[in-house]
Amino acid sequence: MNTSTLIPSDRTLALLAIVMAMAATIAGLAVVDPPSKTRAIRIDSSRLSDLYALASAVKRYHAEKSTLPDALSDVESRRGRVDPQSGAPYGYRILGPRRFKLCATFDLDTTKQEDRWIRRWRGGPAIRRHPKGHHCFEHRIPRAKD
Repeated sequence: MNTSTLIPSDRTLALLAIVMAMAATIAGLAVVDPPSKTRAIRIDSSRLSDLYALASAVKRYHAEKSTLPDALSDVESRRGRVDPQSGAPYGYRILGPRRFKLCATFDLDTTKQEDRWIRRWRGGPAIRRHPKGHHCFEHRIPRAKD
């Protein structure tokens, strides 16, 4: 038996290594989000964090003063009051004595699918699903128990 025919040549091994490297690269690109989506996810996540903090601040204001603030500038919040990308202020509107809504413009639609970044919000704020574009989240302050 001729053993030289059973040993792959250097050229064959190099070609096999190149094919495997290309396959791994393609598989990696299919799994990882493109930079533009990663950036949009990060910015939308920041918007959600801002809105959650603002909702908490509005609720604290109501607990202290028994009324809703006239504007977001009246509340103290650890997070921003403006969109991190556009610099436009978040929307705020009083709907009733114990109801208000907060609005932002989002880069991604999260209403139909459950992306990885949405799962991070489980157990967190109720404001996690939104369409792409302008969207408002309505909040209700429960009545105090007597």
